[in-house]
Amino acid sequence: MGRPTKLTKARAERIVAAVGVGAPRHVAAQSAGIARSTLQQWLARGESSNAPQLYRRFAEDLREAEAGREVEALQNIAAAAREDWRADAWYLTHARDGYSKRHELSGPAGGPIAVEGTWDLSKLTERELVTLQALAEKAERGDG
Repeated sequence: MGRPTKLTKARAERIVAAVGVGAPRHVAAQSAGIARSTLQQWLARGESSNAPQLYRRFAEDLREAEAGREVEALQNIAAAAREDWRADAWYLTHARDGYSKRHELSGPAGGPIAVEGTWDLSKLTERELVTLQALAEKAERGDG
């Protein structure tokens, strides 16, 4: 028997509420008095196939809060676009693939650029980590 979990109903509600108004996960964790790594462990545990109900429900609620906030932001952008075309322009360049001004770089003979060194990923935000993961998966699939 280990020590009791810090994941309580009140703490889970506080984190979900913070994310629901747009706080990044690490800020939501801080607001509830836990470390970012603790939040990540809880979410990983909630995603496992044999997750205890407490962790599974927490992970589901957090994902729903994030999605709900994103939809709300998109609704605000759509409403603003009725009055100002720049809201639509922002949406197209920031939220959709294919419209942003991107530049592709390549190495010798059009090959990949070699990257060397070590990376301290602890300095990245949750959003940056998610983006990095998506890019790595895209590169592995070969559709980048």
